Amino acid sequence: MKRIFYTPAIFEQSTLADAKRIILTVPPDILDDFWQRATRATADLILEALLPTEQSTLLDFGCGIGRLAKELIQRTGCKIVGVDISASMRRLAVEYVASDRFSAISSDEFARLAANKTAAFSGAYSIVVLQHVLDPATELRRIAATCAAAAPLFVYNCINRCVPTNLGFANDGQDIGRLASEIFAFKQEFDVPRDLLLYPDRGPMPGEIESHWFRLFVNERRGSA
Repeated sequence: MKRIFYTPAIFEQSTLADAKRIILTVPPDILDDFWQRATRATADLILEALLPTEQSTLLDFGCGIGRLAKELIQRTGCKIVGVDISASMRRLAVEYVASDRFSAISSDEFARLAANKTAAFSGAYSIVVLQHVLDPATELRRIAATCAAAAPLFVYNCINRCVPTNLGFANDGQDIGRLASEIFAFKQEFDVPRDLLLYPDRGPMPGEIESHWFRLFVNERRGSA
C-alpha cells in the first residue's frame, strides 16, 4: 500500500493565469467571468460580515494571489495581511493587489505571530481554504490567537475536506464547521449568493448549493495557538 503524504505543491504556480485556474477550478470558458462575479459576490458577504473600515486591519487566511484582498482594499481602504503556504502565490499576490495596504506572510511567519500574540487583527476571513490545510484545528487556533477579542471570522468552505496529497485530493473526514464552533462562537449562516453559482442564468447544478457553507463566527478566545 502506498503511503499518503500531504503535498501542497499543487498551489505553487508560476503565472497569474495558472494560479487563477487552481484557485477557481471551473471550466476554462467561464473562468474570467466567474472570477469577476464570484470575487464581487464573496466580497459583498465579507463586507456584510466583518464591516471593515479604513481603520481596520484584516487577516486573509489563504490569500492566494490576493483576489479578495484587492477587492476589499479598493472598496474600503482597509489594511490586509495575507497568509499563504505557497511562496509563488504570495509573490503573485503582492503584484496583483499592488497596494501598500497589503502584505503577505508565510505559514511559518503566521505561526510565530500566533505563538507570540504580536498581532490583533480586527477581523479575519478564509475563503475555500480550510478544507485544504493539513491541521485545521491548529490553524483556527492561530487565527483566534492573532485576532482581537470579539473579532469576527467569516468562513466560506466546502462541506467535504479536499486535502492535497501525493495521491490526489483526499477527504480525511474532519468537520471544519464543528472545529470552528469549538474555537469560536458561531453567529450566523449566509445563503449562497446567486453569483457564486457556476451558471446563475440556469439555476444551481445538482448539489452545487449544498456542497458549500458560509458562516460568521466571533472570537471568544476559546482556543490557543
